[in-house]
Amino acid sequence: MRKISGMKGAVRAKKAALKGISFVRADGRPYGTITTTGDSGQQSLVSEYEITRGYPSRTLFGSTERNENVKSVFGEQVASMQNNGQGDGPGTVEFANGY
Repeated sequence: MRKISGMKGAVRAKKAALKGISFVRADGRPYGTITTTGDSGQQSLVSEYEITRGYPSRTLFGSTERNENVKSVFGEQVASMQNNGQGDGPGTVEFANGY
């Protein structure tokens, strides 16, 4: 998210106001609570960037659809991903149908 120009701001604009999640007993008393860390560089099980499931996909596609270095494939499953040993550099994705 931090490496795609505009993605972090787009996600922040749509984030849910979530401070944590509580597990509650049948009588309504809390059993346990997990909160955000308050530090965007260190996440817990609950993130400061909680958003609905479909939004990241739409945002990522919208941010990359005109990028000649990105090829979008729909209706397919990823079988494996390799980094190519170049740190944050390009990677290779193999799809279930061999594409």
